[in-house]
Amino acid sequence: MSKLKPVDRMYLERLFEMNGGYVLSFSNNTFSDFVRGSTGEDIYSDAYGGQGGSKARRLREFWNKAPSEKVASLLGDLLSLMIDNEKVASDGPQAARVRGIIADLQGHAHASNDQVRPVTLQRSTERKAFISYSVERKDSGGAVKSCLSMFGYESFLAHEDLHVSEEWKLRILEELGTTDVFVALLSKEFLTSKWCGQELGFIVSRPEVLIVPLSLDGTMPYGFIEHLQGNKFDKSRLKAVLQDVLWRKRPHHMIPVHIERVRLATSFRDAEVEVLPLVKHFAQFTDSEAEDFAQAAGANSQVWDASLCRTEYIPEFVKLNRTRISTSAINALRKVLPELKSLLHRQA
Repeated sequence: MSKLKPVDRMYLERLFEMNGGYVLSFSNNTFSDFVRGSTGEDIYSDAYGGQGGSKARRLREFWNKAPSEKVASLLGDLLSLMIDNEKVASDGPQAARVRGIIADLQGHAHASNDQVRPVTLQRSTERKAFISYSVERKDSGGAVKSCLSMFGYESFLAHEDLHVSEEWKLRILEELGTTDVFVALLSKEFLTSKWCGQELGFIVSRPEVLIVPLSLDGTMPYGFIEHLQGNKFDKSRLKAVLQDVLWRKRPHHMIPVHIERVRLATSFRDAEVEVLPLVKHFAQFTDSEAEDFAQAAGANSQVWDASLCRTEYIPEFVKLNRTRISTSAINALRKVLPELKSLLHRQA
């Protein structure tokens, strides 16, 4: 399994235009040939079909299951293709970011990484999740893991993430003791599994952990979690269900993720889509979240020059957070948005 970080996955998904199930301009045949030539792997084998048949879903599954060196090889070849097609400048920040990700996967230090991936954003986007499931339902567990990675979560799957040589009982206890979110994939097999029951029993002793029950076959929350609302597991709606729960229950897990996406937005439409969920939370931003958003918005022309961001979202943000933003961040916003001058003058 590769060591690709959640924050890097988000960046690569945007760079490779993976919305809608696509990967760049590949057809199924050309994508298959490209991946095979780069890594020797058959991207259309059953091994990479756990999330569905689209090119984007198979690439995500490849990131989940392939060793780091093969993921690094494929990323390098995809970057070369984009450079050859003049979609990315060889000496530009996008190429530098991808080379940094490749270096991380290969275990090499990359001194310039901090310049292109600010620690203030990255440190907050990586959270931990524990997925409890019966081994018969491992495909569903993999789908949840992949989905949570989109929201900055590093998920633990016992049957996938444990090596034979590890003291696996101690590892499970360690993961249960440090996780932020616990996803229970309820099923008839879950009820009869001695390990699932013990994992659930342990996690209820940590009230600060968010427990998310998902029913695979109609099995409802029971025992210590019978008071919780369960959601039906539906792969087509999984992202929306988890996103809704996390925004309602853990907004300060989601805010840094969307700030990072704002920083990486590559179009006006992307910028407006990523800022919109943040708008109703502007008043609840922490000082560091306010500063990070201001810097992200001020540094990306796709954000500050997007119509709704320029006329509604950013002015509302400044109105609510002016006193918590550094002078340098305010000046950067004022430089690109002269219309903020009157608003800042009234607040002075």
